[in-house]
Amino acid sequence: MDPFMRPIVHVSRATRHDAPAIARLYLKAFKTSPHLPVFAPQYVGLSDEEIFRTGLALETNKVRQQIVGPNFSMKATVPTIDLQGKPVDRIIGYATWVSPDGPRKRMPWEWFFSKVYYRIRNHFKPIPLSEGIPPLLELTAEQKEYVFGEGRKWEGQKYWELILVCVDPVWQHQGVASALLKWGFRKARESNTAIYLESSPMGIPVYESKGFRIVASLPREICGVHTDTPGMIWEPRLNTKCAPLFPDEGSFWSCSTS
Repeated sequence: MDPFMRPIVHVSRATRHDAPAIARLYLKAFKTSPHLPVFAPQYVGLSDEEIFRTGLALETNKVRQQIVGPNFSMKATVPTIDLQGKPVDRIIGYATWVSPDGPRKRMPWEWFFSKVYYRIRNHFKPIPLSEGIPPLLELTAEQKEYVFGEGRKWEGQKYWELILVCVDPVWQHQGVASALLKWGFRKARESNTAIYLESSPMGIPVYESKGFRIVASLPREICGVHTDTPGMIWEPRLNTKCAPLFPDEGSFWSCSTS
């Protein structure tokens, strides 16, 4: 696509009210993923209609908890027109970033929902999980501790971590993922820290083109399904003098630094 025809993408913090749209985006982006049997076996074999009917409420609740949690939940939006002819910002991408400096400062309402509301809600109406699935966050934490040592460090230095990035399939290859990545690049450069992520095999060329390099291969076997997950690192000191990561960025994207 001609870069001058790319949409104007804006990256900003997601809010709790964005959760339904982000959950729908997540299901659209990952329902055809080859890793679906590993990370979401409850959706395997279901039609698109069944996935949205059974999964939308569950994923919406999970996204709400992510947004009010201690990490940075970022949305990518484009200006568009709704059915009534009114201008709206449509969410077409989403990413979750973990700061190397610990939990972000949360607003009072976020603290209330995270510490009080969702704990009470999940006690009386717990989120269903498929049998046999281990706690993935604990599993990945153990693997990363084995590879990188204790704490969120790599070779003695702290790092940002990109937990998740997803883009509406209709808007892929139009600079949306790059906009979500650049938010992290800016933060990493400001604090002179590395970025760590775990890629799918299909994502390796994309991340390598942005300056990431593979530093570890993390084998996993979840529910009898084996997968190798490449651990990748991006370092500001290795990317400060190279060509611009996004040479045409000025014409189609903007970013909030908050």
